[in-house]
Amino acid sequence: ERIPSEPEQIRIDQYSTPGQTDRFEVYIAGTAELSVGGDVEPWDMTSNVTAMAGGSAGSYRAVEEAMRSAGVDSTSPVTLTGYSQGGLIAAQLAASGDYSVEGLLTVGAPAGQVAVPHDIPYLAIEHTNDLVPALGGSFASSEPVIVRRQLFDGPPPPSDFALPAHRLSNYLDTARLVDASPNSTI
Repeated sequence: ERIPSEPEQIRIDQYSTPGQTDRFEVYIAGTAELSVGGDVEPWDMTSNVTAMAGGSAGSYRAVEEAMRSAGVDSTSPVTLTGYSQGGLIAAQLAASGDYSVEGLLTVGAPAGQVAVPHDIPYLAIEHTNDLVPALGGSFASSEPVIVRRQLFDGPPPPSDFALPAHRLSNYLDTARLVDASPNSTI
């Protein structure tokens, strides 16, 4: 529920404990604009394509700048959570080795091909009928705990959204089920 919604795309929470290094939690939203053209919106399709190709996406650079502005450096303990494009960016930040990542949560993210180090605790939540995570391929180079759920087993999904299984509200429902699960591996 802390994943931001438009117009904000990044939320950073800082936690201070006397005598300890400040730790941070970074939340990254998904695509805000479906245009291709590299305008002023870093969460657009240009960034999606660039990030999936392993390039330097505008959204990646925006999150790095926000982290720097918040005081996150290479030694700061940080947990990354991202939805959709934000999940891909979170996985790439974790894989970069530039940060002290203590945990990674991706939600509906096309991040399967990102080589996240195996020592980073990683949970990936996906809907089996969501096209977006499928675009990222399989987790051949990472070992996340993967929670998958099929939506819309009964009647057809609502037609007022192009990708109903990808809606953040549906992923929030799935995350609540994960939180309520007695399974100790998730």
